[in-house]
Amino acid sequence: MALIAICVWSMVSEINGTLKLARTLTQAGHRVCYMGIPDCRSIIEENSFDFVPVLERWLPAGSVDDERFYKLARLRERRRIVHAIRRKLRFERVLRELLRNRDNDIEKAFRRLKPDLVIIGTHTPHAHIFSFIAARLGIRCAYLTQQMFYTPAPTALDPPTKVPLRHSLKNLYDRIAFRCSNINYDRFFEAFLDATGLPQHQLNPNNGRYPLRAPILYSWPSPFELSGTARESVLRIETGAQLDRYENTTLLNDLETRSALIYCSFGTLLPLGLEPTRALLKVVIGSMHEMPDVQMVLTLGPYFKVSEFDNVPANVKLCSWTSQVSILKRSDVVITNGGSATVSECLLLGIPMIVIPLGYESAEYAKRVAHHQLGFNVDYRNLSDVQMSALIRALLADTKYKQAAMLMKASIEKWERCKPSLKAIDICLGTGRPREFAIAIP
Repeated sequence: MALIAICVWSMVSEINGTLKLARTLTQAGHRVCYMGIPDCRSIIEENSFDFVPVLERWLPAGSVDDERFYKLARLRERRRIVHAIRRKLRFERVLRELLRNRDNDIEKAFRRLKPDLVIIGTHTPHAHIFSFIAARLGIRCAYLTQQMFYTPAPTALDPPTKVPLRHSLKNLYDRIAFRCSNINYDRFFEAFLDATGLPQHQLNPNNGRYPLRAPILYSWPSPFELSGTARESVLRIETGAQLDRYENTTLLNDLETRSALIYCSFGTLLPLGLEPTRALLKVVIGSMHEMPDVQMVLTLGPYFKVSEFDNVPANVKLCSWTSQVSILKRSDVVITNGGSATVSECLLLGIPMIVIPLGYESAEYAKRVAHHQLGFNVDYRNLSDVQMSALIRALLADTKYKQAAMLMKASIEKWERCKPSLKAIDICLGTGRPREFAIAIP
């Protein structure tokens, strides 16, 4: 049996998306150990996995927390840009140190651990550092992704839309600020790839998502795809929805008994910005005035405080954070921005969704939800509380959405009972029998 290291950064949704794979591998006899920055420690150890912290000197515990997000979102534009530039300079120093010093934290951890396979999360570009250093040491690597749009062979996906010129001019300040404060990962990645000494056939030139030519473990099931979408170059595994992960369920004790429970969350990344997101939250809250018989739990995320919202009806419970899976198991409808983790969990629980895409890949998930009649794909622009109330009522009243959600759930469960991840890991380790695989395995 193999020792497998799973390397992630700090996004809770990404870590949660790896837990099911880690448990499946452990049950099959493999040993799994996580590696990441100190802010990952609590969630990983709460789920009973070993954890090796790295980069503690630069990124100590507490570098990422809800209060920091809340304060940063409220800084004036100039101060926010200054903060972002400082963050950029600090992290570039970390990258240069890792590049110059072969005896760095990550390399030492790999030498001590001696994994047979390193699995790299791809939600953030930071985690590629692990793959570059592992490859330099001759350790096999694989990617683990839920990034539907950027995964190879997206034959049925629409190309990204170009931003109209007037929109570009309107947001010129933000675009310039982004360029000044954004880390040029491509430059560092090229330097790391040069330092690995790997032959060209093991590299993906100009591919910032998958710079190493390594297997891709892809956790979206075939039944959820649009017709005609082909992804022969990936190894499909189970969804990342871990429905029995450890959670604090204290909030459940305060919920009132009503005819239905609605759960709403718009994630933690704030792609719309502070005020547009606040306006959307007010629309959702306002929709519940017309439905006193329905209970709603609304998670505000790290950028808002419960005290900032007034005229909240009695049947709406606002909270900064909640035990999402525990709430989902009791929910009749979910309102979401279309985050990969939430959509995966709803698919496996058979819950109809109202998806309001706010950025990143959420529009792709929303298309599939509407296509398979699992719920609605809703544009947040000009959305009113009356319209939101009508959408919720429609999902609660029309049984076809619940039936479609349950059929999707059954299809995915049938696929997952075959444990495709075990065969995929054997291929990544070089002990399995490769199928037709467009990306060469090192």
